Amino acid sequence: MKDKSTNQDRREFTIGEVSEECGVEQHVLRYWEKQFDHLQDVTRRNGRRYYTAEDIQFIKSVKSLLYDQGLRISGAKKQLNEAGTKAASQDAIDIDQKVNAAIQELRRAKTLLNEDQTG
Repeated sequence: MKDKSTNQDRREFTIGEVSEECGVEQHVLRYWEKQFDHLQDVTRRNGRRYYTAEDIQFIKSVKSLLYDQGLRISGAKKQLNEAGTKAASQDAIDIDQKVNAAIQELRRAKTLLNEDQTG
């Protein structure tokens, strides 16, 4: 993945490219696939592993937790699960706020329509 400008349109990357981009050996990536449910490569009929840009970001997060922060696999899993739960909770709050705003808008529209019919 040396020339990112030519690769940015690609949706899948080989394990070799991901290994180079993330600075993680290929055998480590294969091990992490077994340890982290989120990291599931796409293996083609030819047996080659392919990863998405989202996978690369996840791998970088795992690497940071393990190598930079010194967590073990179990600690990294826990932290990633907590982060996922927080993100899901925030998404639910955002959706709830949008639904409530839409309900208020519909009530205002209903009020205006009722005023037009009576007035």
